[in-house]
Amino acid sequence: MELADYLAIISIVVGVIGITVGGIGVKALYASKNKIKTKNSNFGSFQQGNVSIVNIGLDYFAVLKIAENTTENQLREVVEKIEQINQENQDIKEDLNSRPKLHFGKDVPTDAKKGDLWIEEIDKNKKNEKNKKNEKNEK
Repeated sequence: MELADYLAIISIVVGVIGITVGGIGVKALYASKNKIKTKNSNFGSFQQGNVSIVNIGLDYFAVLKIAENTTENQLREVVEKIEQINQENQDIKEDLNSRPKLHFGKDVPTDAKKGDLWIEEIDKNKKNEKNKKNEKNEK
């Protein structure tokens, strides 16, 4: 037997497996089709799959109104959560503003509050001049 013969046998086996799997799939589809039947009752409710829709004499506008009210309630909940987050954010800002701040620079900070710390940058040339003046004063 040559390589072509082996490949022919493998392709036949793969084809048989494909037909078998296809047959099982078709059988499963027919089984699920029988399970998902629309059930109508005297109230106008029906169920398809896992979704139930009840229509007890409601017209199109009533259904829209119910959907609108549901959306408004959900929107109101979202707005309340956003307001809570904004309040927490404001509390954090107030807490940070009440803490002392560090200011760095050559000039005295104009926006410094009581309790803030200021670290002054000293220019090397000015530092040397001050040291010379201090040495003269000591003599």
